[in-house]
Amino acid sequence: MEYVGIDLHKKESQICLLMETGEVIERRIRTEPQRFAEVLGGRPRARILIEASTESEWVARCLEALGHEVVVADPNFAPMYATRTRKVKTDRRDARALQEACLLGAYRPAHRLSDAQRHVRGRLAVRDALVRTRTGYIALTRALLRRHGWRVPTGSAETFSRRVMALSLPGRLLSEVAPLLAAMRTVNQQLAYSDGVIEAVTRPDARVQRLRTVPSVGPVTAAAFVATIDDAQRFHRAHEVAAYLGVRHAVGLGSGTDALILGLRALGIGPGDEVIVPSYTFFATAEAVMLVGADPVFVDVDPDTYCLDVGDVARHVTARTRAIIPVHLYGHPADMTRLREVAAAHRLRVVEDNAQALGADWRGRKTGGLGDLGCLSFYPSKNLGAYGDAGMAVTNDDTVAEQLRMLRTHGWRRKYHPEMLGYNSRLDEMQAAILRVKLRHLDAWTRRRVELAAAYAQRLASLDIGLPTVGEGATHVFHVYVVRLRDRQAVEAHLQAREIGTAVYYPRPLHDLEPCRPFAKNGAWPHSEAASRETLALPFFPEMTQAQVDAVAAALADVVPRRTR
Repeated sequence: MEYVGIDLHKKESQICLLMETGEVIERRIRTEPQRFAEVLGGRPRARILIEASTESEWVARCLEALGHEVVVADPNFAPMYATRTRKVKTDRRDARALQEACLLGAYRPAHRLSDAQRHVRGRLAVRDALVRTRTGYIALTRALLRRHGWRVPTGSAETFSRRVMALSLPGRLLSEVAPLLAAMRTVNQQLAYSDGVIEAVTRPDARVQRLRTVPSVGPVTAAAFVATIDDAQRFHRAHEVAAYLGVRHAVGLGSGTDALILGLRALGIGPGDEVIVPSYTFFATAEAVMLVGADPVFVDVDPDTYCLDVGDVARHVTARTRAIIPVHLYGHPADMTRLREVAAAHRLRVVEDNAQALGADWRGRKTGGLGDLGCLSFYPSKNLGAYGDAGMAVTNDDTVAEQLRMLRTHGWRRKYHPEMLGYNSRLDEMQAAILRVKLRHLDAWTRRRVELAAAYAQRLASLDIGLPTVGEGATHVFHVYVVRLRDRQAVEAHLQAREIGTAVYYPRPLHDLEPCRPFAKNGAWPHSEAASRETLALPFFPEMTQAQVDAVAAALADVVPRRTR
């Protein structure tokens, strides 16, 4: 069957015929009846899908006069579109065909590019720039070799630098060529990463195999668009995430911070309520409490795990307390057994901030599914990271899940019918597609993180450094590898001089931050304050090698004294 998509944007329209053969024909025309006649009058009768707009009525009449069947369809799957004089019923399959044509580039209203299209096109633009940069480096290297009378290697651009190094160049020429080869290796790494991102959302699809080419988009991108739709729907339904965590509901959101805010609102927490939070964590945990109008109550942390001190939690419960937010900081689970006992004794809700600990276990159960609500972050640096901001809230409570789904989309169950004040916090389709692919590798990456943490612990055991600990019943996923030092500033400066990156997470506890001070009038947080002064994150990522661990450990041994017996 032949589909025709017409973009009625301003007074310039683009007619694209998406043929079964994969041929795409484009014509730019002005929206006048005689021009329609010129373009479509001589073609066989076709079903023409017109984008629903204020101009669609008279355009439909013109096309019907030419003998074509006309269906007014909305790419956003609106079941019906009303024109001034009639209602045109839209078949959902027709709407789907129009949307697919839009995603495949056959129908491209520039003013309606989706986030997925912008993202992939931007990614491809970056890739093209990298290829041009690499070509320039190769040209410069070839010119240098020719000038010195050396034979220029042939073959692919990907292996050019390796073939040049095999020439056994003299020292002077090598010193000129080496910076170019190093730059080429960096560009090749960036290209490999970029190709991996595109490949992650691209897979064979029967609906796109017949498309040999798509103008200005390319076959890889076209496949990526359709794959994104399918993968996003699967990830949004959250069957895989829910099964992984052992919960009934998982709701995709725009970020981990949104998960906290919307989660608190879904639980009915607001002005006049108190919520217990750790004083040593990322600001968003307390920020979310304040944004829903409740008061954060800052509690000290355990000095070994940096998670909530359960004894201090019990001491801070009042008649106004409505919830506890345990943060599984740095990938180590909080003591959920004792925290749930405290919550049950005082009828409190438990909201897990699981942004840094996806995949961690507490006594055989995954964190995030142990409380009334779990909040996940898929920020790129997280153990399961997207290519931008993304988040999710998980729960076993049907009512809370329904509230979350309403809150994330302007407070409506049915489109354009809000029942409360909500937000625009949906999980982007491109991020969902990437996350669905990466979720399959999460456990393998976690195992590698545990191996690297063990390697660090072995190499640093003789130094006067506080190493991460793993509590009984807990499985640590090591989001970051954080150590404690007596003189953090000196160690940080020494590693920086060696070009070894480090990071200080949370240099000030929450109770000392300006927005939080009004809520921190009484209390003592000695362990939170000590952690803010002494902790330092070392280089840590699943692709890290043993040689890199050894290099960091050797640099630390030069500045940190040995542990005294």
